[in-house]
Amino acid sequence: AHTGLRHLHSLESTSITGLDLSSNSLRAMPALAGLPRLRTLSLQGHRIQQLNLESLSSLPDLVKLDISSRGGSDVVGPLPTSPLPKLRSLRAKGVDISVKQLKQLARPESLTELVFGLKPRSNRNSGSFDMSAVCNLLASDVQQLEIWHLPVADVELCANTRFNTLAFRASSQLTAITTRGSSINFLDVKDSEHLRDIRFDATTANIPHIDVSGTAFNGWESACEQLGTQSFVAKRVSSTATLNDRPFLLSRMLDRCLESTYLFDFSGTKLSNVAAFESSLRRR
Repeated sequence: AHTGLRHLHSLESTSITGLDLSSNSLRAMPALAGLPRLRTLSLQGHRIQQLNLESLSSLPDLVKLDISSRGGSDVVGPLPTSPLPKLRSLRAKGVDISVKQLKQLARPESLTELVFGLKPRSNRNSGSFDMSAVCNLLASDVQQLEIWHLPVADVELCANTRFNTLAFRASSQLTAITTRGSSINFLDVKDSEHLRDIRFDATTANIPHIDVSGTAFNGWESACEQLGTQSFVAKRVSSTATLNDRPFLLSRMLDRCLESTYLFDFSGTKLSNVAAFESSLRRR
């Protein structure tokens, strides 16, 4: 819990299984060798600019790890000599961590929760990012996969994986997502400003909940049918020319969304064909 703590030099206990140092202002990685039975560790909100994670080697029972940073961090120095055998949840929001470094922390097909991001900088070459390597770290049932600043234009999702929440946030290079037999409950691509297309194959189930706010989404034919069958959120979407030029498409989409979804939010998205909107509302 929050105490204003900046440094934690040493703790020793064979009975402590959880350590929550979140919302503090830690400036250095705490000494962890004296806590061999630790199962959960949260440093969320720390201010460690250069993270050295070598000390995690002394935590063979660690299941949940949150190293999310308040001010932005880089992972530097040695990592554990082998992946943590029991790690299932890794959260590293605000931490510039590479896929190669993730592979040094987690075993293949082990993670049910993974949150991380890459710094939005031009010298991060998109060719260095391997989505298939991320998929290899995930279990078949994933509670949450959230990636910030994804440095690729077209991403192909993990095949035969069930996601409760899948998020690609603030990924300005991203233009298209391709599904391959994935099952997704909630797809969140908010503020990935150039995203236009979400492509399905025949083996992909409908996505009940979707948020395409702040994107250039143009898949209106699938709205509230394959995409967002229960909730469809499209605030501040920039690409509405197709809808405004094709009143029949707009009217059909509105009828479908108003009939099938419990949440339909178009606020901030400019629709010039008000008549089609009003007509759909009158038919409800």
